[in-house]
Amino acid sequence: MIIGGLVTAVMYLAKIHPLGWWPSVWGGGLTVIVFVCVSLLTTPPDNAEAFIDRVEEELDRHNFRPWYGREKTRQPGKYRHV
Repeated sequence: MIIGGLVTAVMYLAKIHPLGWWPSVWGGGLTVIVFVCVSLLTTPPDNAEAFIDRVEEELDRHNFRPWYGREKTRQPGKYRHV
Protein backbone atom coordinates (compact mmCIF):
# COMPACT_ATOMS: atom_id res chain seq x y z
CA MET A 1 0.00 0.00 0.00
CA ILE A 2 2.90 2.32 0.71
CA ILE A 3 4.31 1.79 -2.79
CA GLY A 4 0.94 2.52 -4.42
CA GLY A 5 0.46 5.58 -2.22
CA LEU A 6 3.88 6.96 -3.09
CA VAL A 7 3.33 6.39 -6.81
CA THR A 8 -0.05 8.11 -6.58
CA ALA A 9 1.39 11.08 -4.70
CA VAL A 10 4.28 11.50 -7.16
CA MET A 11 1.93 11.28 -10.13
CA TYR A 12 -0.42 13.89 -8.63
CA LEU A 13 2.44 16.26 -7.80
CA ALA A 14 4.01 15.83 -11.25
CA LYS A 15 0.57 16.08 -12.92
CA ILE A 16 1.09 12.80 -14.76
CA HIS A 17 -2.08 11.18 -16.14
CA PRO A 18 -1.09 8.23 -18.40
CA LEU A 19 -3.84 7.30 -20.86
CA GLY A 20 -5.93 10.09 -19.30
CA TRP A 21 -6.56 8.03 -16.15
CA TRP A 22 -6.27 9.58 -12.70
CA PRO A 23 -3.16 8.70 -10.65
CA SER A 24 -5.30 6.96 -8.02
CA VAL A 25 -6.30 4.35 -10.64
CA TRP A 26 -2.64 3.63 -11.38
CA GLY A 27 -1.70 3.60 -7.70
CA GLY A 28 -4.58 1.26 -6.86
CA GLY A 29 -3.69 -1.08 -9.69
CA LEU A 30 -0.04 -1.13 -8.64
CA THR A 31 -1.08 -1.86 -5.05
CA VAL A 32 -3.15 -4.86 -6.16
CA ILE A 33 -0.31 -6.19 -8.33
CA VAL A 34 2.26 -5.89 -5.52
CA PHE A 35 -0.16 -7.49 -3.03
CA VAL A 36 -0.81 -10.48 -5.29
CA CYS A 37 2.89 -10.96 -6.10
CA VAL A 38 3.95 -10.84 -2.44
CA SER A 39 1.13 -13.23 -1.51
CA LEU A 40 2.22 -15.72 -4.15
CA LEU A 41 5.89 -15.53 -3.16
CA THR A 42 5.38 -16.02 0.58
CA THR A 43 4.04 -18.95 2.59
CA PRO A 44 1.35 -18.70 5.26
CA PRO A 45 2.44 -18.97 8.89
CA ASP A 46 2.35 -22.40 10.53
CA ASN A 47 -0.62 -21.48 12.71
CA ALA A 48 -2.75 -20.02 9.88
CA GLU A 49 -5.09 -23.03 9.74
CA ALA A 50 -5.73 -22.90 13.50
CA PHE A 51 -6.45 -19.17 13.25
CA ILE A 52 -8.99 -19.62 10.44
CA ASP A 53 -10.66 -22.49 12.30
CA ARG A 54 -10.94 -20.34 15.45
CA VAL A 55 -12.45 -17.42 13.49
CA GLU A 56 -15.00 -19.72 11.87
CA GLU A 57 -15.91 -21.23 15.27
CA GLU A 58 -16.53 -17.75 16.66
CA LEU A 59 -18.60 -16.74 13.63
CA ASP A 60 -20.75 -19.84 14.05
CA ARG A 61 -20.97 -19.43 17.82
CA HIS A 62 -22.29 -15.87 17.48
CA ASN A 63 -24.53 -16.82 14.53
CA PHE A 64 -22.80 -14.19 12.41
CA ARG A 65 -23.29 -16.16 9.20
CA PRO A 66 -26.99 -17.00 9.24
CA TRP A 67 -27.08 -17.51 5.45
CA TYR A 68 -24.94 -20.67 5.87
CA GLY A 69 -27.16 -22.20 8.52
CA ARG A 70 -25.70 -24.17 11.39
CA GLU A 71 -23.61 -26.55 9.32
CA LYS A 72 -19.86 -26.15 9.11
CA THR A 73 -18.95 -24.30 5.92
CA ARG A 74 -15.63 -25.97 5.24
CA GLN A 75 -13.71 -28.98 6.38
CA PRO A 76 -10.62 -28.46 8.57
CA GLY A 77 -7.43 -28.68 6.54
CA LYS A 78 -9.22 -28.34 3.20
CA TYR A 79 -7.31 -25.19 2.24
CA ARG A 80 -3.99 -26.12 3.79
CA HIS A 81 -0.96 -25.16 1.71
CA VAL A 82 1.51 -27.94 1.06
